[in-house]
Amino acid sequence: MDDKDFELILKTGESFFVEFKEGVDKSLAKEIVAFSNSQGGRIFIGIKDNGEIKEIRITNNKIVVFNPGGLVKWLKPEEFGTISKTRNPIVASLLARTIFVEKLGTGINRIRKAMESTNSPAPEFKFYEHSFYTSLFDKTMIKGIGIESQETVEKTTQKILNLSRKELLTLLENKVGSKLVETVGSKLVENPLKIVLLILEDEKITKNRMSEILNISDTAVDKNILKLKFLGIIKRVGPAKGGHWEVIG
Repeated sequence: MDDKDFELILKTGESFFVEFKEGVDKSLAKEIVAFSNSQGGRIFIGIKDNGEIKEIRITNNKIVVFNPGGLVKWLKPEEFGTISKTRNPIVASLLARTIFVEKLGTGINRIRKAMESTNSPAPEFKFYEHSFYTSLFDKTMIKGIGIESQETVEKTTQKILNLSRKELLTLLENKVGSKLVETVGSKLVENPLKIVLLILEDEKITKNRMSEILNISDTAVDKNILKLKFLGIIKRVGPAKGGHWEVIG
């Protein structure tokens, strides 16, 4: 299976032969047995039911890849990318003989060289006890926004979270004018107001990201967005992947 095959599977979605799983849980064993007792199939772990890859987040100027499991215990963060140490030598040896591994122990350096070759900022690695994050920055991804601009967006996002309803309405009025606030302001509580302001800061923000920022469920985000659409405040332009939000002021 190559990249095109994988992209097609993500677009097509689940079927009798394809199953998406966000993580490893008790239901995974049932899915494996079910496929084994039928005509077979493929189970993709780390992908939501809607085809969204759980471990990858795309923002205005970076792609963040989440790596569960963390570093192997005998590898220090400062050694990351300079030496190769395997968690399971037997599995690593077997994979090295397949087509799925290009060259064992060279991935991090190749990432760094690839970013350098496109004049992009160096990748950033953050390490935690049970995971680590890889951030790939690109100043040209959306409207030429740079790292400094993205940091400003994130600071503004934090500011939005701490505002009262009255302050949110004032901020919204400053951004889109008084007409919208006068028309629908009285019909909105804090969370939908925050969603509108988040969209104004980042037109490509995902529902999943809204859920994380506001600390509410995906269902709550969907309900608020549905209300905002019904009131004619926001609309979605383009497909779920690759499209963007617009505030109708």
